[in-house]
Amino acid sequence: WIDAAGKFNRHKISKAIRVIGRRAEYTIVWEKECGIKKNIIISEIDIENIIRAKAAIYSACSLMIGQLGLTFSDVRKIYIAGGFGQYLNIKHAKTIGLIPDLPDQTFQYIGNASLMGAYMVLISQEYRLRQIELARKITYIELNTDSSYMDQYMGAMFLPHTNKNLFPSIHQKRK
Repeated sequence: WIDAAGKFNRHKISKAIRVIGRRAEYTIVWEKECGIKKNIIISEIDIENIIRAKAAIYSACSLMIGQLGLTFSDVRKIYIAGGFGQYLNIKHAKTIGLIPDLPDQTFQYIGNASLMGAYMVLISQEYRLRQIELARKITYIELNTDSSYMDQYMGAMFLPHTNKNLFPSIHQKRK
């Protein structure tokens, strides 16, 4: 129903898709079914915002991995934290290109990592020293000064990505 750029297919007939000028929206739940006196919709603008956010996340991660001389396939474990991560559907996140197309077991939810980390540093001298050591090893990357970041960002501005080789399992399903 939507193409790789996040635009609704105007050639498919559906009462749920409404075209308004150059933009379109899709009705997810009709007013009479949801009880809030208006339709619940998702617009192409909403989809564009999602694509921009996922492109920023994916391209920043890709840039960091690349600066280490690695690719995503070299990564054994990706930890997903926080409230956002708690509700992240791995399959759907891969489908839109938010996270790399790696086996599901690569990803592990770890809950509220910042709260747990703060707690551990407060109650343990050992963890406090480890945290100080880790902080000294942090490398700061200025994304806007790296010329390859914008190239990676633009490639990630499509669902899932302009480079189909990065998401082979997604493209195989579409055939």
